[in-house]
Amino acid sequence: MKRPSIIAIALLALSLPVSAQLYVQAGLGYAMSLGGVQLDRDRIESTTGVESFTYKYGSYGQGFELAGAVGYTVTPSVALELGICYNLGPSYEAKEVRQNPAQNRERTHTASLFSLVPSIVVKGTAWGMNPYARFGVVVGFPSAKMEEVRPNEVITSTYSGNQFFGFHGACGVAFPMSKELVFFGEFTIQGGSWSPTKLEERVGATVTTITLKDEFTDAEQFVAEQPSLPFGSAGVRAGVRLAL
Repeated sequence: MKRPSIIAIALLALSLPVSAQLYVQAGLGYAMSLGGVQLDRDRIESTTGVESFTYKYGSYGQGFELAGAVGYTVTPSVALELGICYNLGPSYEAKEVRQNPAQNRERTHTASLFSLVPSIVVKGTAWGMNPYARFGVVVGFPSAKMEEVRPNEVITSTYSGNQFFGFHGACGVAFPMSKELVFFGEFTIQGGSWSPTKLEERVGATVTTITLKDEFTDAEQFVAEQPSLPFGSAGVRAGVRLAL
């Protein structure tokens, strides 16, 4: 190939618009329980011995969220993102009232989730706005705890071990304020459950470690059935995006 042709191709390549662009974004949101299960129940015994029950349903994916992401615009319609999210988690309360003998118990369930969210974003342009949809997976590092307060003691049960794997989806609208700055609002959805592998029960200064399994024999000690804790949610977020 002749040198003028090489120069012409190079000049043409330099004159083409660069569609790839790096950006960062940060937002705040709130997620509501989705796909919840029974987490606990209130048990109230009257003075005549009649018991009533109120069941508590929910998901550990509920709560305020702090979210951020680094993105790479591959084409005007497609971007790749690596998101991070910290869900502060819910607080569910249950109580027992017993009359004979008189004994009350109160339980509080809490959880949190730190997650990485690799995803793909498909976006468009309409009426000066940029509607978009995001599809991804969630790799999370959750924790959950239950505290039961009894008349003479407090029992704290802490779940740990294993990761959370789920899916993530979102649809929203971005409002360009300038070439570099964008405000956005979106609806989000997350699905999946967590199966912890370890349970620590603390009663005063005594700590008992229990291994959680799907299958075990009666001869095994300090082993219990592995639970499946739901982390599904549906929520809203708003934030800002800055092109670098």
